[in-house]
Amino acid sequence: MTMRQIIATIPSWSPLYPLGIHEFRDTKNVTLLCRTRPGLVGELLPYPLTGGGDYLRVKWSRVGKVVDRTDLYNMEFILPCSWNGEAGSHVPLEYIADDMGLCVGREVFAWPKKGGEIVWEEDGEGRIHLECRRGGHTLITTDFTPGDPGAVEWPAGGPTFQVRHLTTPHEDVPVTAETIRLEFPGRTLRPPVFGAATLELHDGPGDPLEFLGPLEVVAARIDFTDFDFGPGVVVDQSEISR
Repeated sequence: MTMRQIIATIPSWSPLYPLGIHEFRDTKNVTLLCRTRPGLVGELLPYPLTGGGDYLRVKWSRVGKVVDRTDLYNMEFILPCSWNGEAGSHVPLEYIADDMGLCVGREVFAWPKKGGEIVWEEDGEGRIHLECRRGGHTLITTDFTPGDPGAVEWPAGGPTFQVRHLTTPHEDVPVTAETIRLEFPGRTLRPPVFGAATLELHDGPGDPLEFLGPLEVVAARIDFTDFDFGPGVVVDQSEISR
């Protein structure tokens, strides 16, 4: 057993997730491109990331298989950002219906994740109804209908930058912020399906989401991908006073 195994898994003899690259296969993403109010993106980005525009993406995902799991569901908000002059994306919040994904995503890759119940319903015409629930409260609702792609130019995603805060119980010890740069090598399974979508946000106990609005959905699409999820690279470390 290596030191990396001891550090990365708790307990080391019965880990919740395996080490190494996680291969995501047969992933279906419903993504909404939304226009935000001016300044919202900058408010949500952690230091040292800076904003990259007044829009965000809302992405719902069904993962066919990863590790020993099948049919995993999650949804996430994705912001445009920049680190050290490089444009990319940042996930400020994700809801996921799987304990392995919740743990490894938060603790290793610094995705701010919460557990949630994801409803994913499709009909024979390609329409998809989506809901995210937590603690008995419906927080997010989307309805997707296939249709005209429109004239909207989708922004490039770039690498993902996440920020992990390392802290201790002692209030006089500064928080260390690690910026992690991640890429997801993979391939597209088949061409995207474009269409139109709606989005509703509601507050729940401990889940303030309505302040994100108003969000105007300007485009929607479905993508089908395989990709590999590696550990990423720590590209920056800085101390933040409490």
